[in-house]
Amino acid sequence: MLNNAKMSWLPLSLLLVSTACAPVRPSGRWPSPADVESTKVEPARGDRNLITTTEILPAMRSAYDVVKLRRPGWLVSHGMYARMDGTIQGPIVYLDGVRYGNCEELKTIDAFAVGEVRYLNGLDATTKFGPGHGTGAILVSLRRR
Repeated sequence: MLNNAKMSWLPLSLLLVSTACAPVRPSGRWPSPADVESTKVEPARGDRNLITTTEILPAMRSAYDVVKLRRPGWLVSHGMYARMDGTIQGPIVYLDGVRYGNCEELKTIDAFAVGEVRYLNGLDATTKFGPGHGTGAILVSLRRR
């Protein structure tokens, strides 16, 4: 009798274990970038060296905010070095292909004017723009009207 009682619980316990370990599909729609808090940094999808307009949220005021919240590692690039005057050189910023300045200059670019932001590592930036880009480059492209 005891053996039969244990056997009757076996199918039920297997059913519970299998459903508890089953993957769960999300219901409804995936949240859009507008639904996400501006301070929440989501993992990059696709190209980690690219920020597109879909990642720019209303709370982000400048291109600096966009980079700081979405790819903060770009602002503290590996390979930063001190200049002869003791200042730290970070990536060089280009706006629509024209040299714009250092990372602080990103604060002067309105986030809603930005079409995309791309990061080039030191090797790629030096190949494209020449010597002096060992810390990389941040390329900002404005939206076309």
